[in-house]
Amino acid sequence: MSLFTLSAANEYARANDIETWVHLFLNGEGNNIVMSEELKKKKRYWLGPIEIDMKYMKELLDRKNI
Repeated sequence: MSLFTLSAANEYARANDIETWVHLFLNGEGNNIVMSEELKKKKRYWLGPIEIDMKYMKELLDRKNI
């Protein structure tokens, strides 16, 4: 089983360690080491994984293109 599945993320969340999963993802399949390093610079409070309506993602992407 891949580490980067919803099931795996939920396992990390149940262990109160979703932050580790996020950094493993960003440094691996997510291919965003810079984001991982930036996230480590400040104390973060993690929640998730959570389900959101994709329309909110579209709104964020639309704002980025302004």
